[in-house]
Amino acid sequence: MENIPTIIDTQTSEEIPKTKPEKIKFGKLGIALEVAEDRGNARDPKEYEDDFKIPTIEWMEGEIAMAFRENEPILIEGGTGIGKTRTVERMCALLGYELYKLPCSSSTTEREMMGRYVSNPNRKSDTDPEVIFALGVVAEALKEESGKIKVIYLDEINAIEGAVGARLHDILDEVKKEKVKGQVKLVEDAGEILEFDSKKVKIVATMNSADSKNTHAQRLSEALLRRFTYKRTVDELPDVEFLSIALQKFQSSEILKDLPGITDDGELIKAYSECHKALQGLKRNNRIGVGVAQDFKFEDIDYLKRVIKKVSVFWEDGIFTNLPEAFQEAVKIIYTGMIVDSTERAMMEEQIAKLDFKPPEDSNRKGLKDRKKKEGVKPKSVEGSKEKIEAEKLLEKTEAEIKAMKVALRKSKKEFLGETFESTISAEYIYKDEKGKEVKEIIEIDFTEKLDLAMEFYKKHSLEIPVDFEERMQTIWEENRMAMQEQIEEFGFDKLLIIPGNIKLDDAFDKEMTKGYKKKDGTVGEPTYWGVKKTEIVSDARSSKNRLILVHKNNAINLYDSKETLPLLKETLGKKAGSFKVEEGMTIEEYAILQRVFFEETGEHLDEKGATWLPRSKVGAQVVYAYWNPDSGRLGVDASALGYSNPVIGCRPSRCFL
Repeated sequence: MENIPTIIDTQTSEEIPKTKPEKIKFGKLGIALEVAEDRGNARDPKEYEDDFKIPTIEWMEGEIAMAFRENEPILIEGGTGIGKTRTVERMCALLGYELYKLPCSSSTTEREMMGRYVSNPNRKSDTDPEVIFALGVVAEALKEESGKIKVIYLDEINAIEGAVGARLHDILDEVKKEKVKGQVKLVEDAGEILEFDSKKVKIVATMNSADSKNTHAQRLSEALLRRFTYKRTVDELPDVEFLSIALQKFQSSEILKDLPGITDDGELIKAYSECHKALQGLKRNNRIGVGVAQDFKFEDIDYLKRVIKKVSVFWEDGIFTNLPEAFQEAVKIIYTGMIVDSTERAMMEEQIAKLDFKPPEDSNRKGLKDRKKKEGVKPKSVEGSKEKIEAEKLLEKTEAEIKAMKVALRKSKKEFLGETFESTISAEYIYKDEKGKEVKEIIEIDFTEKLDLAMEFYKKHSLEIPVDFEERMQTIWEENRMAMQEQIEEFGFDKLLIIPGNIKLDDAFDKEMTKGYKKKDGTVGEPTYWGVKKTEIVSDARSSKNRLILVHKNNAINLYDSKETLPLLKETLGKKAGSFKVEEGMTIEEYAILQRVFFEETGEHLDEKGATWLPRSKVGAQVVYAYWNPDSGRLGVDASALGYSNPVIGCRPSRCFL
C-alpha cells in the first residue's frame, strides 16, 4: 500500500511502484529491497501468486528483508511446516535473486559446499585438461556475476557437524564485512582465492525448533550462532492463522469450493481446523505417539494440503456423497496412520468424530453439480432432466413477473386510495465528542431527491440498471423507512446509496468509477492499484440484489488522523480484519461508488489517511480493504488475513436494506 507504509503486500510483483521499479517492500514496516538487474536462474514469481498471507509469514519476510538491507546473515528457528522455506523461495522469486540451497545434514561435506575436481566433460583432445574444478553450491553462489544478486540458503543448518561448520565461519565473516570485496580461499582448488561482492550475496539459514519437546533437533554451536542475526518464530501456526489458510485453500479448490460447509462462512473448514489443532495438542502433550520409534509431527501446511487432496478425490470419484464423512475418513487415514496403540487411536477418532456439519436439506452434492453445469461440464451422475431445468427457468421468470406486478398493483392502490408517499426521513442523532460534550445533529434524507441523483449518476457513467429499478427501489424504501430511521437515530448515518443489483467488478466499472481522478499536482491520476487479483475478489450475496445502503458522509472523510471524525468510526481503528460483523460492512463495489459520489459532491477523496476494511468482500479467507493515494492519484485495493490489524485501518459501518 503506497501511502500507508505499515501495510505492505508482497503478493505479486505489481507492488513495485512505477516511479521506483528497482524496489519491492516487505513486512509491516515496508522494508525496501532492490530488484536484481539480471534475474538469471531466479524462480518464476507466478509459482507463488496463490500463496497465503498471514502475520507469521509477513513477520518472517520483514525480518529477512531487514537482514538483507543490513548485509547480515539471518537464522530463523521455528516449527516444521510453518512456511520458512517457502517464504525464502517466494522473496527470491519476487526480487529476481538466484537461490542456492544447501540441505544440511551430518553427511554434508566441504567439497559439496566449496567444490571438487571432476572429469572434464568437454575434453575433446589430449591438450584439454583431464579434470576441472567444479564449484560447490556455496562457492557458486559467491562467484560474482554482473547484475545478479544471490542468496545462499542453509536448510537445517543445525545438522552440520565438525569442519563444515568451521568452514562456514570464514564465509559468514567475509559476507558481513563492510568492504565491497570479500575473499574466500578454495583449499580444494590449490588455495585459489575466490573474490566476491559481499553486498550482492545474502545468507539465510533455517532450523527446526531445538527445545526440550523436540529431542531430535540438534542445537547450533555457539560459535556459529553468534555469526547470525538470530530470530525465533512459532512452533505451530496460531489457530486463527491456520484457519485463515485453510479457508483460502479449501475455498480455492475447483472441486470443493462451491459445496455447503466450504463456501460462505466455511463451517466445515472451521471444524477441520479445530480438529487439526486438537490432534496437534494430543501429540504435543505426549498423549499419542509415545511408543512410536519414528518421531512425527502434524505439520500445519503439509497436513492441510494432504487433507484437501484426499477429500477432493473422495468427492470427485463419488466415494462419499456426504461431505463431513469424506472429511472424517480423510483425516482418519492421514493422521492416525502411524498410530498402532488402540487406546491412542480411539482418543484421536473421538476428536475426528467432532468434525461434522449439517448442510441444508438436499444440498450434499448440489455445489459440485451446479458448478459443473455452469461450466458446461457433464457431471458424472445427472440429477433431474432437461424438462426440470426448463421448469426451474420458467419459475424464476414467473417469480420476477409476479414481483413486478405486485409493485404495479401497490402503486395503483396508493393512487386509488389517495395515499401519499413518504419520501423523507428526519432524525435526531445524539453523541458525545472526544471531550465528552454532547452533540445533537439533525439528519434529513430525501429519497426522491437521492433516487433522481442516482439515476443521473448511473446514466452519466454508462452503467445499466435493471428494468423497473425506480419502482423497486421505492418499494424497498417504503418497506424499510422506519427501520432506516431507527438506524440513523442510533448510529448517525447521513448518506443514502442506491445500488442496482447488476453492478459487476469488471474493468468497465473500475474505469468509470476512477476516470478524472487526479494527483496532488493536478495531473492525471493512475489506474486503480490492485494488490490482489480483481477477479479473485468475491462479494457476498447481497451484491447481486437491488439495495439501499446507509453510510456516513459528514465527519467521515478519514477514519485515521482526523479530529473531526465521528467517535464511533475512530473506535474501529486497529481492530482485526475478521472482528467486524460482515452484515455491517461494505463491499468493494459499494465503496467504489461511495468514493466516486463523494468526489463528485465535494472534490475530495475518502481515506487519504488510513484505509477502510470491507468485510463483505474477500479474497479466499482474506478481507479486502481500500484507500486513496493522493501522490499517484488513484484508488488502492488490497486484502489481509482475518487476524491482521493495523492502527490506521478501520471499518465504515453501513446498513443494507433489500
